[in-house]
Amino acid sequence: MFPCYRVVDRQTVKRMSLIMNGYNKIRGTIHSNAIVMRETNIQLPFLNQRTLQAW
Repeated sequence: MFPCYRVVDRQTVKRMSLIMNGYNKIRGTIHSNAIVMRETNIQLPFLNQRTLQAW
């Protein structure tokens, strides 16, 4: 799903950063949707790169 890296503005972005950015976009979208937060028990914890690597 995510390549090992991507070049953005002539800089290499590592795979872990791509995953973190994707997760944080989804997390932000879910947390900003009042209906989803009210109607579900979904929990999307804050993740940092260290936590992600431990998984």
